[in-house]
This record gives sequence, C-alpha cells and structure tokens, in this order.
Amino acid sequence: MLLCLQFELFSSSIEATFKFQVESIFTANRALSRAITSSAFALEMNFAFPLFSVPAFESLAYEARLQAGFEVVMYAPISNQLESWYEFANESRGWLDTSKYLYDNLQPGENRSAEPPVGPLPSTVWDIDEETDGFYPRTKGGFFVPLLHVSPPPVPELPIYQNINLFSSSIYSDVGTATIKLKGTYLFANATRRSARLSWTDGATTNMAVQTNCIRTILNTLSHHSLCFTSLASPIDAVFSPFDDKFATYVDSVVGQERHSLMHEDTGSHMLPHSIAAQPVYKNFERRLDGSLDTVIGYLFSVISWDTYLDNLLPQGINGIVAVLRNSCNQSYTFEINGQEVSEMQE
Repeated sequence: MLLCLQFELFSSSIEATFKFQVESIFTANRALSRAITSSAFALEMNFAFPLFSVPAFESLAYEARLQAGFEVVMYAPISNQLESWYEFANESRGWLDTSKYLYDNLQPGENRSAEPPVGPLPSTVWDIDEETDGFYPRTKGGFFVPLLHVSPPPVPELPIYQNINLFSSSIYSDVGTATIKLKGTYLFANATRRSARLSWTDGATTNMAVQTNCIRTILNTLSHHSLCFTSLASPIDAVFSPFDDKFATYVDSVVGQERHSLMHEDTGSHMLPHSIAAQPVYKNFERRLDGSLDTVIGYLFSVISWDTYLDNLLPQGINGIVAVLRNSCNQSYTFEINGQEVSEMQE
C-alpha cells in the first residue's frame, strides 16, 4: 500500500511538472513574439514588415531559451518579393555580428565576437529538397518564409544559415499553416491517463511505470503530418510538430555536435526526440471579433528536446520509474528515471 502511494505521489509530480514545462514553452514563445512586435513599434517600423530586422534578437531569444529550454530559436517573416528581400537581407546581415557580441556577454566563454564580420550574402533564397535535406535556389514567385534570425548565433562551419524558405519544408509549412487555421479557437483537456505496474524481482526490486498523455493531436488534415498540442485548456495560436530526428541534426549544425551533446550529457544521447513549436508573430496588437490577434507577419520556430523536461525531476534515491512520452501522432519514447537522471529505454 505504501509503495502504491509513493508511486502515485511521484508519478503525479512527474505529470504536473511536465505539464508546467509544456505551458512554459508556449508562454516563452508568445512573449518572444510580442517582443518582436513591440520592437517594431518602438522603432516605428511596424509598417516595414517583413523587411524588419531585430538586431537584439539574441538578447530576446536568450531569455526564451533559458525559460523554456529551447535549443534553437528561429524567426522567419512572410515575404513575397525576392528582389526586395535580397537587398534587405544584405543590408541587415550585421544582426549576426550583434548576436555574437550579445552572446559573449550573456554566455561568456566562447569568444564568438572575435570571429570575422559577416560578409555579403548571395542574392538567393534557398528552398529545401526534402528528399536529400539539401538546398536549391528558389526561382518561382509567390510567398515564402525566409529564415532571418537564429539563436544562438550559428557556428561559422554552417554555410547556409539565413534566407532558407522554411515553408518549402512540409513539416514547417504544416505547423505554420495550422497556427493560422486554429487562431481564436480553444482546446480543452482530456483526462490524463496514468497507470501503475508493480512487480517484484528477487523480492527486492520494484519496477514502476507511468504513462502520461500530456500531448494530443489537434489537427491531422494538413499534408501527411499530424500536429500535436498540450492537453491543457488554452487559446490556440501555436502547435507542436511530431518528433523528428531532423531537428536534432539541425541543432547539431547550428551549435556544433559537441556542444549539443553537452546539452544532453545527463541523458547520454543528443538524438532523443525533438520537435518544433510554431508561434505566429503579429504585425500589431489589434484583435479580431473573436478576440484573437489579427495580422500574422512571420513565425517563430523553437526546437525542443523532450528528454530535458524529464531531467532532475525526482530526489536522489528514487529509482526505477519508467515514463512513456507518447503523442497522438503514433509516436512514443520510453525513459527510465533514476533520481535526477533520465535515460532512454530501448523498446
């Protein structure tokens, strides 16, 4: 009986903390979105969207990364004029030098500001080849969503870090489009499922398992991807993507594989489940009749690694709790939590 009560206590604690972390993801993304809109207003530049750069992006995004545990944060405005974008991107390319200076002050130790200044960018917007994960120059017209800012500042070894049309990737396009389709609607919580299995080995070892359904599908009609969202009651203007190893590989390219591995030294692998959280950025703070914000001028895409939200959850000495991270996109990962450490269990 005591073991069951202890298990209930710890499993409930895991669920509550995990839900809080999920809410923190959305809170941090919304705050960063508002900060970009406010920056444009402060400089009386909101009329210039999408041709508006945020020189202090690293300072703003650093706070979001710290609060929500984002590994990489991207900002990509919506544009439809290639030539004007080429000119703007080159004129504003100094944002990366500013980001390196801010990064050194916020996270001293790497001396990024000593790197050579950013040179001229090619007059190219890159589309993504989803079969090879390579890039090719965009030649067709129509709207595109070019990557403008990245936090933390990309390492010099990354040859293409800007002007990538993120909507040429179906997964970015799906989650971005979903945020527009779902604006102003609400999703209410389903009952969270939790089950405990107690078994004995050699009369001494207790195996405990907790299954949580903290993430659930809200939309699965766009392209071939499902879209996942927290089960907490919340106004919808942001969604998760499914788990995808490509996001872990992208973090490798931005921060370097060694640094990415250090982010996961407690879990042993930097290739555990990653997703992106998509958040619209608005031109102003005017609201529609349904209460939602009006004109979307761009997106924030934040890369998250789910194992980090299971780390440091339990006191030392509480071992053997198995947590199943499951979304309704038919994906699941199983982790074993031993005190403050978490590791993936092979199915």
